[in-house]
Amino acid sequence: MQEHVSEPERELSSAPFKRGKVKDIYELDSEELLFVFTDRVSAYDIVLPSNIPRKGEVLCKLAAYWFNYL
Repeated sequence: MQEHVSEPERELSSAPFKRGKVKDIYELDSEELLFVFTDRVSAYDIVLPSNIPRKGEVLCKLAAYWFNYL
């Protein structure tokens, strides 16, 4: 499993399988999902107009840690 990619290595031709407030999930095939963490900010179920630089990178690293831990 690749832990962190700051830029996608391949073009994503389809729309996200699931689009959330701060991340998008793409279904690459029947067994593989791609999580795209963004710098978008959500508070009280509202996406705020400003971003937090490198927030997506930190979320990606945290998710990778916990996926490996489990």
